[in-house]
Amino acid sequence: MAFLDSFIEERAPEWIALRRQFHADAELGFTEYATATRLAERLSSLGFEVRVGTEVMQSESMRGKPPPASIAARQAIAREHVNNAQRWLTGMPDGQTGIIAEMRRGDGPVTALRFDIDALPILESDAHGHAPSQGAYRSHNHGVMHACGHDGHAAIGVGVAEWLSQPESDWRGTVRLIFQPAEEGGRGAKPMADAGVVDDVDYFFAAHLGTGLGSGKIGAAGVSMLYSTKLDVQFHGLASHAGGNPHGGRNALLAGAAAVQNLHAIARHSGGASRVNVGKMVSGEGRNITAAHCLLEMEVRGETEEVADYMEARARTVIEAAASMHDVEFEVEVVGQTIGGPFDERAQAIVADAAADTPGVDEVLPTWRLTGGEDAPFFMRRVQARGGAAVYFVIGSDLAAYHHANNFDFDEASIATGVGVYARVVERAARQNT
Repeated sequence: MAFLDSFIEERAPEWIALRRQFHADAELGFTEYATATRLAERLSSLGFEVRVGTEVMQSESMRGKPPPASIAARQAIAREHVNNAQRWLTGMPDGQTGIIAEMRRGDGPVTALRFDIDALPILESDAHGHAPSQGAYRSHNHGVMHACGHDGHAAIGVGVAEWLSQPESDWRGTVRLIFQPAEEGGRGAKPMADAGVVDDVDYFFAAHLGTGLGSGKIGAAGVSMLYSTKLDVQFHGLASHAGGNPHGGRNALLAGAAAVQNLHAIARHSGGASRVNVGKMVSGEGRNITAAHCLLEMEVRGETEEVADYMEARARTVIEAAASMHDVEFEVEVVGQTIGGPFDERAQAIVADAAADTPGVDEVLPTWRLTGGEDAPFFMRRVQARGGAAVYFVIGSDLAAYHHANNFDFDEASIATGVGVYARVVERAARQNT
């Protein structure tokens, strides 16, 4: 352990610098080309066998893909700013920005660690008290921000990779690092799981920074993840002159407004927590034109699959009724999904034991309640279905503001803590009987 602790102490400033680079180059899901190529090049240089894109993602399972122009724009930025980017871009043709980095060291279990890498469509605060603004690593990608900590997750993944590559590190078997795109919106895990990247995994671990748990604390298993379905709703009406021919139009904006009001009025289910949110509404061409189109970007959530299914069914009824009331056409597209997933006590015990032995950790909680959704359970369930053990845990980190706020930031000392816990998790998993 002395080697691991001294290694982390020495390397931690470089991992913080890397996190700040990721933060400045924030990229949305399925467009993380600068992030992904930078990671692939770094991991390859450490001696990992690296697979990307079409090798590790099933295209048919990808939902909510960005338009081709957005993909091309981020690919061009990667070519311009990342050394040897084209080496990796060839294998990432259509938003397939996932990465698998694998290293083997003799016989032993297959251990998979997942790190998500995408950002959010948020304009980052430029307030003086916001650390990225003060430190000149505020997002350079206007309207896109790492407001959830995935930049920290990516930096932790690199730190773990550096430790794994050291001859002095104490582990055996196979370690597979999964750098996953598009966690936001529940879109990136399923295409990778469907591609079979965890089908031979004995132990699977994923983690999140923060989530309301303070620095120095570890939640050995995250619980109460919400099921969710992300929907894009399009209403199609008919434009008309709002003054001269108002009766000749069919108002898609009014249909959308009626839907929004009534979606938020859906009666809640007694079987568990539920959520509904319309986060974006876009409609209209001008003040004197009956709106012919309206887009809603929305989601429903539920504590159980039954509650989530109820919320989605009620939402679809509301949408159909709003369209009928205003005599417009409509279409609903599922663009993302998250599911719940039970953790395995074997994996939870490994995390708890590893965390208790990690410098800087002063409290290990058996569980920590999560109030959002995650798509890591797509990996977890696939591993569990084949006899493996899986857990999603929490790395405590003091936050400047809660996740998805435009002034979000986390305690960067938590990066070193995360590397320390993950490294010890790998060591302990390697000693398990499979």
